[in-house]
Amino acid sequence: MVKYQHVSKHLKNRCTRLSPAAKLLGIEPFTAAMRKTSEKSSPIALRAAQQPQQGSGAVPSNANLRQIPTFLRDDEALTNQAGFDNDSSDGEFSEDWDEGRTLIENLGNTEDEEHDSLLEEHMARADELHVCMTERSKDIQKDVADTLVPAMDHIRLIHGLLEDSVESKLTAGTLNFDEAADDYQKTAAACRSDLLEMVKTSNFTLRELFNSLKNEYVHKSQLSVDFEAKFKEIRASASRLLVEETAKEFNDLKLKLDQKVVVLSKTEKSNKQNMLVKNILGKK
Repeated sequence: MVKYQHVSKHLKNRCTRLSPAAKLLGIEPFTAAMRKTSEKSSPIALRAAQQPQQGSGAVPSNANLRQIPTFLRDDEALTNQAGFDNDSSDGEFSEDWDEGRTLIENLGNTEDEEHDSLLEEHMARADELHVCMTERSKDIQKDVADTLVPAMDHIRLIHGLLEDSVESKLTAGTLNFDEAADDYQKTAAACRSDLLEMVKTSNFTLRELFNSLKNEYVHKSQLSVDFEAKFKEIRASASRLLVEETAKEFNDLKLKLDQKVVVLSKTEKSNKQNMLVKNILGKK
């Protein structure tokens, strides 16, 4: 039992070291299955595994083995003895699982030398896989380095250029825009306050103007009434004065005419007398 626990621990450590390379190679499910097997290889777990649960209906799949690359699946005995025969049907595999003929059952029979040799063969296979996977991991790491290092250098260069040129200009532009926006906001607020004050003053002035205009219209109406009354009064006075002056002038003219008629009469009478005298004197 001590020997079995030591072998199980050694297999678990091998599977743990193989996990990074298996993840890169795409065979992680197989190494996970091996690690899970080693973890469940205690005596209590083995006895529990030998008594399958009723009604579970769980049937393991050999898809994990199918995910192993071709160059790693060169031993048919390994897969057949582990219960993962690719040529077997699902029914045969289910019967093996129900009867306990699984990898756990094989590993659990520690007293059988055949199973011990099979476990040692598994460990040898794991060592071989470790070497292959280590080499493959180095190749993949080299490919990743050849691919990612130039890309990372280019990314660092671009980030440096962005930080030195674009980001500084963008930051300066953003600060300038923010400052200009603050100035514009202050100017707009001042203009708004001035505009509100002007609107208030204009409204007050308009009210005063409308009141003055209303008073002017009232005064205009009163002036029209007063003008009509005054015009009538002036017209009446002018008519009266005109009549009086006309009568006076007519009387004066009449007197002048009468005086002139008297003068003319006297002159005519005198002329007649003179003519008569001349006639009398001429006859003599």
